[in-house]
Amino acid sequence: MEAFLLPQRGFGFRPGGGAPACAPQSATTQPPYQPQELKADLRRLARRLGLAALGFVEARRWVRLQEELARRVQEGTYPAFCERDPALRCDPQQWLPGARSLWVAAWPYQPPRPAPQPAGAPQGRLAAYAICPDYHRGLRRRLEVLVRWAARRCALRPEAHFRVLVDTGPPVERELLRLSGAGVVGKNTCAFVPQAGSWVVLGVVVSTLALPADPEAAEPEMPPQEPAMCLNCRRCLDACPTGALQAYRIDPARCISHLTQLRGPLPEDQRLSLRGWVFGCDLCQLACPHNGPEQAPLAFHHPRRLRPAPELSTRAGLAWLLGLSGEEFTRLFGPTAAAWRGRSVLQRNAAYAAAEALRRAGPGSYPELRAALAYQAENHPSPVVREACRWALNPPPRPNRRPLRPSRTPPCAGPSLPGGGTPGR
Repeated sequence: MEAFLLPQRGFGFRPGGGAPACAPQSATTQPPYQPQELKADLRRLARRLGLAALGFVEARRWVRLQEELARRVQEGTYPAFCERDPALRCDPQQWLPGARSLWVAAWPYQPPRPAPQPAGAPQGRLAAYAICPDYHRGLRRRLEVLVRWAARRCALRPEAHFRVLVDTGPPVERELLRLSGAGVVGKNTCAFVPQAGSWVVLGVVVSTLALPADPEAAEPEMPPQEPAMCLNCRRCLDACPTGALQAYRIDPARCISHLTQLRGPLPEDQRLSLRGWVFGCDLCQLACPHNGPEQAPLAFHHPRRLRPAPELSTRAGLAWLLGLSGEEFTRLFGPTAAAWRGRSVLQRNAAYAAAEALRRAGPGSYPELRAALAYQAENHPSPVVREACRWALNPPPRPNRRPLRPSRTPPCAGPSLPGGGTPGR
């Protein structure tokens, strides 16, 4: 977990180290600031920074959520990239002693542009967020602006009264967004925000300021209600080619986004399930009728939304990906969220996608791609990539379409847990 530390100068502190004018108050003491006015001002600033939503949640321990997380750990359907201790994920006092409120922010990012598969060399697909400048840094900077402003407003020391967490700490961000009333969790297990759909990344500010929840906030210990937008719709479920999705549940072991970010060699059935995706997956979001330009204008048109790097696209040639040097990968992907697993994972996935393309096209097809695979099979520094390239040069026949294995998660409404490193999950 990362703590946000700022120097003490510049925030109106008096020399001599006296107590700040807005020190934490007891539960029965009226704070020396107006909570509703402070929340309204924070939301106005958030809108100027390009954030699509800012919700507020009481910093309390969530017993029901902790039980759900523990159940998922026990049954083996817990994502690989999340904090493993359910108690830590559900107790804000362990994130910041004296925490009284959580601020949950959603920042929209540019959805993928329509791009049909070209007739030429095979291409791999990347999720839209993966080709944008790293959202961890961009969203963190925006939340730091909110913290600095609140610190000046209340004459607080930020290092003692605030902590910023963007996808690196224990919170279940989607559940906090739902509890705040600023968004909902859809049937595809993604967080949805008005005017931005599920094209959002989430971050949390932990604070000792007492900022009450809004009237539309959900009851923390009540099971989630099915959002009206998802009633009688199953487009996202039908769009998932691996059967990883059931209503409000996701099996990480079958989620393409999750699989593309695992290290090491994948089992053969999982290799065949990637369907050409080399990092992340947008299929369930693209299928949602609430994610189009008219329904999510902030994601498509807001001038301060997170936008792709100009050199990258959501489609990339597989031979080109396989041939990326370390220096080229660092220059092109280093500033993006796709860099966090490194070049070898991206090229391993490109080899798996190449196997599918070669199997479809038959012997003698795509000589440039075959040459790239043959070269990397002998020369790549990673044994995992070398093995993937050798496997891709002799792709197995495609079995009859069937689920990888029976789903282990029954379809029922409940807290949708993080889905394998995908923002908004």
